[in-house]
Amino acid sequence: MSRFKLAPSAGALLILTAVPEARAITIEASISREAFVRLFAEGLLSGQNFDTIPAGTILGTVNGVTYSVPGGDPVVTSDFSTTTPPNSLGTSFGFFDSTQSAMIAFATPITAFGIDIHTFASNPREYVLMLGMVPAVNSRPVTVPGADNVQFIGFTSDTPFNNIRIGPATESGAGDPFSFSLDGLIYGNAANLVPESTVPEVSNWVLLGSGLGLVARRTQRRLRVNNKHGPDTGRLVL
Repeated sequence: MSRFKLAPSAGALLILTAVPEARAITIEASISREAFVRLFAEGLLSGQNFDTIPAGTILGTVNGVTYSVPGGDPVVTSDFSTTTPPNSLGTSFGFFDSTQSAMIAFATPITAFGIDIHTFASNPREYVLMLGMVPAVNSRPVTVPGADNVQFIGFTSDTPFNNIRIGPATESGAGDPFSFSLDGLIYGNAANLVPESTVPEVSNWVLLGSGLGLVARRTQRRLRVNNKHGPDTGRLVL
């Protein structure tokens, strides 16, 4: 199960003393990359694939999203593999090296976030997204047509947030981190996304439709029977 609750640390509680009530953050990390991409195509989520920005551009704020790299610059690059050619986001090397991380800030708080990580790493959990002071979500390998060795971080939160940080994971179980680039940023309102486990399978939809049809037919038959006995019968039997 990919849903878990993250309680603020003691340090976070000290920083958040002005907040009336601190509570756990619920993260849902089982939503697929395909769901994010589909809703972006339908205009229900916003995004950026960096392809319309000339390679070599140092990014600041674009469409209310601010990019930064501690100790470096976020640079649009065509020199590293990408999930949506030609461009992706890297640094002056053309990619983030194994010691770097990317910071992304949103002018308006969001509750859903997804991004592709193009890397030569093949192990899961190679990269981690930090949500504030709490380590939130690890990457997972995904299959993307025409692209190799892609990992994806995607999640929803019941608490709006403005800032995230993505970098190589250092926790136990992660492999040696590789260089990486970022592509296919998608973000917005979590209300537009639901875990696949909560969406009925096609067969379930068919059964549900058949059941409703049966109820409707039985209701019509009972109404016809009751009408033959006049308006005083007063009962509808299903």
